[in-house]
Amino acid sequence: MKITKIFPRGYCYGVVRAIMMAKKVAKNHKDDKRTIYMIGMLVHNIHIVNEIRELGIILIDDRYESRLNLVKKFDPKKSILIFTAHGTPKNVIKYVEDNNFTYYDTVCPEVVKSFDLVEEKIKDGFQVIFLGVKNHPETLAMQEIDNNKVKIITEIDQLLKLDNSLKTAVLNQTTLSSIDLKVFYNKIEETFKNVEMHNDLCKATIDRQRPLFELDPTIELVIVCGDQKSNNSNALMNIVKNQGVESILVNDPDLITYDLIKKKHHIAITAGASTPTYITNKVIKKCNDIFDSINNN
Repeated sequence: MKITKIFPRGYCYGVVRAIMMAKKVAKNHKDDKRTIYMIGMLVHNIHIVNEIRELGIILIDDRYESRLNLVKKFDPKKSILIFTAHGTPKNVIKYVEDNNFTYYDTVCPEVVKSFDLVEEKIKDGFQVIFLGVKNHPETLAMQEIDNNKVKIITEIDQLLKLDNSLKTAVLNQTTLSSIDLKVFYNKIEETFKNVEMHNDLCKATIDRQRPLFELDPTIELVIVCGDQKSNNSNALMNIVKNQGVESILVNDPDLITYDLIKKKHHIAITAGASTPTYITNKVIKKCNDIFDSINNN
């Protein structure tokens, strides 16, 4: 029985940066009478979110209400705001600045590059197609740059409703599956006459996806360590499944059971860019323990 540990895996630079910023905010304001609020999940992993909560930072659920409406409920004299690594709509940032909030934006630099490129293309007269996941914070933030010029596309059929004669620039969410992105690209190239493609998958996303296209053919199961809400983790699992190999997404080592791997001779383990290393190590240990128990029987 064999376990292959796929590299690279786990935290990317943007995630490390966001966590360090949040911890620094908590430390620097520990004697502040104002309450620190995190607007949405700092990154998409509940273990990290819980660690941030333990610092006294309060999570505000942004799944059912816009961030703008949420921040309008806070008193700038009593609140300190932290915005997530995925990016925050510009109208939200403008509101908190206009109302003199103390705030910290942990947006990933790779996302900022995409925002800047979208604004540049709009100024140059382009229609912008942004390929993303529905209701993902990065996609929602991108939409707010210009509701008329930025067309959010989450399904192939939506492309057919756009004017394909316009000068068009295509960008994408930084954490998409490269397989899904290729499907979109093929359809766009068939449909649009004057189009520029700008692949905005971040390096961390590409580096974690690439090894999954070169799996050892003896691997029977790939365990992806990551949160169900993590788009980059889900992308890893779906890429493996697309290769015809069984894959599961787990964020809790207790989900690794004897029955799951007892008949497997070769499994592989990877992790999304927002998964703590200690979670991945616990999953690896659980698999090793099960294999050891099988060998000893």
